[in-house]
Amino acid sequence: MKSCDDCPELDVKELARTVTTLVLAVASMIVMTLAGCANPRGIESKAALAAPTALGAVDTTVVALVAADCGEASTTRCSPT
Repeated sequence: MKSCDDCPELDVKELARTVTTLVLAVASMIVMTLAGCANPRGIESKAALAAPTALGAVDTTVVALVAADCGEASTTRCSPT
């Protein structure tokens, strides 16, 4: 009589799933540890606001085509000014 006769049968799929989970957990722990050592120096943003005219935009003034009180409860009719 072997000592394994009383043992439950080993399921290879369950073992593979368990080993895969363990390997992924260890790999994730290593990645997070290395990410904690990262230094953001050198990747700071150097963006700055630019004036629209410096980018070639033409300065135009927009005039409203309707009265300012159009839409309010008034007796005046909304028409172009």
